[in-house]
Amino acid sequence: MKMPILAARAKTTETAAATANDPLRGGPLTISLGAGASALLKIDSIGRAAGCVVVSGWRIGEVEPALEAAGQELDCVLERVRRDDVAAHFPGRDAEGLGFVLIAEADDESPICLCWESASGRCRSALAPVGVDELDDAAIASMGEGRVLLLRRLEVGSAQWKALVRSLPAGEGSSAAAGHLESAVSIGAGEGAVVCGWAAGAADVRFWLENETGEARPLDAASRLERSDVLQSVGARFGIGALESGFVTYLEGFSASQSVVLKALADGKVHELHRIGCAALPADPLAVSRWLFGIPVGETALARHHALVEEPALSRLIERDRRSWETLPRRSHTLGRLAPDPEVSVIVPLYGRYDFVENQMVEWVRDPWFLANAELIYVIDDPALEAAFRTHALELFRLYAVPFKWVGGVVNRGFSGANNLGAQAARAERLLFLNSDVFPDAPGWLEPLLAALNGRPDLGAIGPRLVFAEGGIQHAGMVFERLDEYGVWINRHPYSGLSPALDPHVGLVEVPAVTGACMLVRRSDFDAVGGWDTGYLIGDFEDSDLCLKLRSIGLGTGYLPTVQLTHLERQSMVSLGVGEYRMRVVLWNAMRHQRRWGHVLDGDATGATQ
Repeated sequence: MKMPILAARAKTTETAAATANDPLRGGPLTISLGAGASALLKIDSIGRAAGCVVVSGWRIGEVEPALEAAGQELDCVLERVRRDDVAAHFPGRDAEGLGFVLIAEADDESPICLCWESASGRCRSALAPVGVDELDDAAIASMGEGRVLLLRRLEVGSAQWKALVRSLPAGEGSSAAAGHLESAVSIGAGEGAVVCGWAAGAADVRFWLENETGEARPLDAASRLERSDVLQSVGARFGIGALESGFVTYLEGFSASQSVVLKALADGKVHELHRIGCAALPADPLAVSRWLFGIPVGETALARHHALVEEPALSRLIERDRRSWETLPRRSHTLGRLAPDPEVSVIVPLYGRYDFVENQMVEWVRDPWFLANAELIYVIDDPALEAAFRTHALELFRLYAVPFKWVGGVVNRGFSGANNLGAQAARAERLLFLNSDVFPDAPGWLEPLLAALNGRPDLGAIGPRLVFAEGGIQHAGMVFERLDEYGVWINRHPYSGLSPALDPHVGLVEVPAVTGACMLVRRSDFDAVGGWDTGYLIGDFEDSDLCLKLRSIGLGTGYLPTVQLTHLERQSMVSLGVGEYRMRVVLWNAMRHQRRWGHVLDGDATGATQ
């Protein structure tokens, strides 16, 4: 309840009508109420917690405690507390409501004055302003039922919060709260944990999770999910609020190697609702993503779920992995004599398979310009391939005599990481990023791409037309399209599947983005924007991200339909999974892309889809 203001009853005075005792350090203060009546006021403790001053004590009679700071009355909340110990000393008094806890927000600098109000007026303590320190355990214990009031203001897991929780009695079942934990997964060694379950309760119930060491985290930032089964089970107790009782929460740095407990503060008691053993996953983004993306989430809840759970959990692991790359060894080997001063470095990542390399060699060996001017670099992005590819590379060189270099980075770095590794090994000022399943339709394809880029300093990247094996268009530039059900922009290939004869473009044209399956850039521009972004999962949206980074420094993107190559598309990605998991990967990347570039695409909504 809010403290009543009684200043209108009588003129405020500076001294009490009776001050025989000190209510802070001695016995209770006796206060004259007039007509022979009196009241007693005793302060047991005064301290600071959660940015507030907290006063606990008891009073008998018509007197109300209050607080002032810098001459101004503080806005206080008063909680009545049962005090059986006080009632035992004053026979005939009902223990209910004899005690009180007074809470007021106050800064750490202002001295606090204790006041009280009665029918005879409002008085200030005759003492000097009170010096207020942090509450100690003894002061907390004296607060009685007022501890619950303070708990609602404290951060779950803080030292003061723990002290208050420890001082509360344990409950043995409550009609005000119910919950169940369904799974708990610990990520790496103390990296964090993901916990799933449901929790339903009255409006004033507070839920939290604890590990075996007593570390506590609130459910406030959990992703809430609809649970019709919970509504059917406990809806009669908690109403429609039970429908969104499902939760998934990511607890960064939460160490739960053994178990996790769901607890609730209800009815002034601490209730243990459910305990579950904690499984362990390695700190590997792919392993964690496979588990996370298996959690069913409705379309309308997915964006919030991504922001609260998937993005922080996976981004932290991805970033940790990326930092470790710089310390890893790199291997490389050159076969034959590379062009001494190449005009372009062609960078081809290999993952999952390398059998397409020979198909590309067939094209390279019959292209004199390529042999004379291009530096060919294969990046082994799959450690399991390296030993076999080392032997295969020797065989290919003996058979086709095409000079090339291969580099390996010990671990899988993904599409962006592999391309960046290849760029670090490249010598040319122009970089062509090429998928291993892309093949030119005829010799002489690379020189016009270079000429187009050299002739347009306003463009930062250029891509050719790509067609499927059966001849239909696969890539004629990319556009951005709004996917309203998820609130994100996605990449779309216009004219996909159509005959190349139906491509309306006859020469170099500026487009919103081009695919990374075949993309030509200047090294200087590439370096200026920090290369490929390695924060995406597996392989999606990195190419549009790079195009948008180039746009951020004033450079457009070009599509050149007069150069055509065949793209088998995603042949190396089959081993990574299909179906629901693959769809969730795409959405995760789309939402990351949206966070980075949504402000650009929203501002360019008309042109983005043309």
